[in-house]
Amino acid sequence: MIVLQTALAAHSVNDSLGAMRVARAVDHDRWSEFVARHPDGSIFHTPEMHQVFAKTPNYRPSVWAALDDAGEIQALITPVQIATLGGPLRGLTTRVVAFSGPLVADLPGG
Repeated sequence: MIVLQTALAAHSVNDSLGAMRVARAVDHDRWSEFVARHPDGSIFHTPEMHQVFAKTPNYRPSVWAALDDAGEIQALITPVQIATLGGPLRGLTTRVVAFSGPLVADLPGG
Protein backbone atom coordinates (compact mmCIF):
# COMPACT_ATOMS: atom_id res chain seq x y z
CA MET A 1 0.00 0.00 0.00
CA ILE A 2 1.29 3.43 -0.86
CA VAL A 3 0.71 5.87 1.95
CA LEU A 4 -0.03 9.17 0.29
CA GLN A 5 -0.59 11.25 3.37
CA THR A 6 0.16 10.46 6.99
CA ALA A 7 -3.44 11.01 8.00
CA LEU A 8 -6.25 8.65 7.05
CA ALA A 9 -9.49 10.54 6.66
CA ALA A 10 -12.09 9.03 8.98
CA HIS A 11 -15.16 10.31 7.19
CA SER A 12 -17.92 7.88 6.33
CA VAL A 13 -21.22 8.12 4.53
CA ASN A 14 -24.14 5.72 4.83
CA ASP A 15 -26.78 5.71 2.13
CA SER A 16 -28.70 3.25 -0.02
CA LEU A 17 -25.43 2.12 -1.62
CA GLY A 18 -24.03 0.99 1.72
CA ALA A 19 -21.29 2.49 3.82
CA MET A 20 -18.59 4.53 2.11
CA ARG A 21 -15.49 6.03 3.65
CA VAL A 22 -13.02 8.60 2.40
CA ALA A 23 -9.43 7.38 2.38
CA ARG A 24 -6.20 9.27 1.85
CA ALA A 25 -4.13 6.08 1.58
CA VAL A 26 -4.97 3.72 -1.27
CA ASP A 27 -3.69 0.30 -2.32
CA HIS A 28 -1.45 0.79 -5.39
CA ASP A 29 -2.88 -2.15 -7.36
CA ARG A 30 -6.53 -1.22 -6.73
CA TRP A 31 -5.76 2.40 -7.61
CA SER A 32 -4.07 1.44 -10.90
CA GLU A 33 -6.86 -0.98 -11.80
CA PHE A 34 -9.59 1.59 -11.09
CA VAL A 35 -7.91 4.19 -13.34
CA ALA A 36 -7.15 1.67 -16.11
CA ARG A 37 -10.75 0.47 -16.38
CA HIS A 38 -12.37 3.90 -16.07
CA PRO A 39 -13.21 5.44 -19.47
CA ASP A 40 -12.06 8.90 -18.32
CA GLY A 41 -8.90 7.70 -16.53
CA SER A 42 -5.70 9.47 -17.55
CA ILE A 43 -2.04 9.43 -16.66
CA PHE A 44 -2.73 12.25 -14.20
CA HIS A 45 -4.90 9.89 -12.11
CA THR A 46 -2.24 7.18 -11.77
CA PRO A 47 -0.11 6.33 -8.74
CA GLU A 48 2.95 6.62 -11.00
CA MET A 49 2.16 10.27 -11.77
CA HIS A 50 1.60 10.81 -8.05
CA GLN A 51 5.15 9.56 -7.46
CA VAL A 52 6.52 11.94 -10.12
CA PHE A 53 4.74 14.88 -8.48
CA ALA A 54 6.02 13.76 -5.05
CA LYS A 55 9.60 14.04 -6.30
CA THR A 56 9.03 17.48 -7.84
CA PRO A 57 10.23 20.40 -5.69
CA ASN A 58 7.38 22.38 -4.09
CA TYR A 59 4.74 19.84 -5.20
CA ARG A 60 2.65 17.90 -2.66
CA PRO A 61 0.29 15.46 -4.33
CA SER A 62 -2.61 13.86 -2.51
CA VAL A 63 -5.31 11.37 -3.26
CA TRP A 64 -8.87 11.27 -2.05
CA ALA A 65 -10.82 8.08 -2.64
CA ALA A 66 -14.29 6.93 -1.68
CA LEU A 67 -14.13 3.25 -0.71
CA ASP A 68 -17.06 0.89 -0.34
CA ASP A 69 -17.44 -1.79 2.35
CA ALA A 70 -15.20 -4.16 0.38
CA GLY A 71 -12.44 -1.55 0.09
CA GLU A 72 -13.07 -1.04 -3.63
CA ILE A 73 -12.55 2.47 -4.99
CA GLN A 74 -15.83 4.09 -6.07
CA ALA A 75 -14.51 7.63 -6.64
CA LEU A 76 -11.06 9.21 -6.89
CA ILE A 77 -9.50 12.66 -7.22
CA THR A 78 -5.78 13.45 -7.20
CA PRO A 79 -5.11 17.15 -6.47
CA VAL A 80 -1.60 18.59 -6.16
CA GLN A 81 -0.51 21.49 -3.91
CA ILE A 82 2.00 23.66 -5.76
CA ALA A 83 3.97 26.35 -3.93
CA THR A 84 5.91 29.05 -5.72
CA LEU A 85 7.81 29.96 -2.55
CA GLY A 86 8.82 27.86 0.43
CA GLY A 87 9.39 28.70 4.06
CA PRO A 88 7.08 31.09 5.89
CA LEU A 89 5.52 32.32 2.63
CA ARG A 90 4.48 28.85 1.48
CA GLY A 91 0.94 29.29 2.79
CA LEU A 92 0.53 32.50 0.82
CA THR A 93 2.01 31.17 -2.42
CA THR A 94 0.38 27.73 -2.61
CA ARG A 95 -2.43 26.73 -4.90
CA VAL A 96 -4.14 23.39 -5.45
CA VAL A 97 -4.36 22.07 -8.99
CA ALA A 98 -6.41 19.13 -10.24
CA PHE A 99 -4.68 18.16 -13.48
CA SER A 100 -7.67 15.92 -14.20
CA GLY A 101 -11.22 15.74 -12.93
CA PRO A 102 -12.68 13.27 -10.46
CA LEU A 103 -13.38 9.69 -11.51
CA VAL A 104 -16.61 8.09 -10.31
CA ALA A 105 -17.52 4.43 -10.79
CA ASP A 106 -20.76 3.49 -12.47
CA LEU A 107 -23.16 2.74 -9.65
CA PRO A 108 -26.30 0.62 -9.84
CA GLY A 109 -29.37 2.68 -10.68
CA GLY A 110 -27.51 5.34 -12.62
